[in-house]
Amino acid sequence: MQLRKLAILFMLATSCAQEESSETKAVGSYKSLWPSTNIAYQIDPSIPASMHAAIRTGVAMWNNNTVIKLNENPGATPRIRFVFNKEGSSFSYVGYQGKSVQDVNLADWATAGTVAHEVGHALGMEHEHTRLDRDNFVIIKYENIIQSSKHNFDISSNAIDLGQYDFDSIMHYPAHSFPIDPSKPTIIRKDNGVVLGQRAALSVGDRLGMASLYSRIHPDVATSSDWASNSRSAHNFCRAAGFTSGTLDGNTYPYATRGRVFGVICHDNSHVTHFPNTGVGYNGNYMESQLPAHDFCAANGHTTGYFDGNTAIVNGSRVWCITCVKSATRVLTSFKSKLNPHAPAESSQKLQRFAWEECRNRGFVSGLPEGNWIGDQDIFAIQCFGGVYHEAFSGILN
Repeated sequence: MQLRKLAILFMLATSCAQEESSETKAVGSYKSLWPSTNIAYQIDPSIPASMHAAIRTGVAMWNNNTVIKLNENPGATPRIRFVFNKEGSSFSYVGYQGKSVQDVNLADWATAGTVAHEVGHALGMEHEHTRLDRDNFVIIKYENIIQSSKHNFDISSNAIDLGQYDFDSIMHYPAHSFPIDPSKPTIIRKDNGVVLGQRAALSVGDRLGMASLYSRIHPDVATSSDWASNSRSAHNFCRAAGFTSGTLDGNTYPYATRGRVFGVICHDNSHVTHFPNTGVGYNGNYMESQLPAHDFCAANGHTTGYFDGNTAIVNGSRVWCITCVKSATRVLTSFKSKLNPHAPAESSQKLQRFAWEECRNRGFVSGLPEGNWIGDQDIFAIQCFGGVYHEAFSGILN
């Protein structure tokens, strides 16, 4: 997995949502979400057989990477119905409309990425470039936009912006969308970057944004002093975005509409696995729990590990689950002047924060306390993620 910074970017807004034009209605609150993450869909007979593969590939982008599971079941209700649009436009309602059948229109030029984009709308996502804060990141060249499409670039005044602006989002328009003069852009990045409006895959922000919408996990979930509860929130959030596991990184981030929110580290399937074991368990003290988790993972060929806040049934008994990480960088650093490694559970956030700071100061993305201390206990071991390893990213838990 390539190193990325988390960008949860979604909006639910009352504005038009099209990949190519034709006005549609939209809804603007969490009431627009589908009643279940298991959603039926149908490929209407009007869709040419040559487009079926692209539709299923676009659907799979969401199925394989998020909590959303779209199942082809033409008899179920409610369901999404992909229909052919003879006028050459691809578009969708934004969010669930309360109908038994909700249409997503596709033109003959629609690719798998187009399908994924329109499904994103149907699930409740707005265009990235209509965020409330978009003027801090892009310039909209209205003078070069055809008149009938200018509304597609307007800021959604009722939008809910989550996280940071994401140029890589599959919900972002390309730079040359609806131009009067095709040789000139209609959207320009203020950072002088060139990538906008890709349709190759969901971004990390797309995945985590959908998790934010449908997992119902928000910053106030992670305000408890109970380490296991907070870890479980982070773990479930990352799982909903298609990752194997996650944990809080001990940091908080300023967020305009929500005050300060917690940081989370998500780990990808290729680097993380779970080891439930009756020999270790969370006992209310962060460090005394973290050390056996680390030792257990190290004994099984991994670099480090942590309790993810979940439990499982093993041999008839409920035990704690551990997430093991294959590659991390061990850093030994003094903690004595800052922290007591035997602090009670409510100090776990300070311990995680210290690990985060030590790793960030060394150029890594984030880090966790290993639970181990060396020699006379003046040296504290932490594990850092990111840097050259590109195996973790730090983000915001929304």
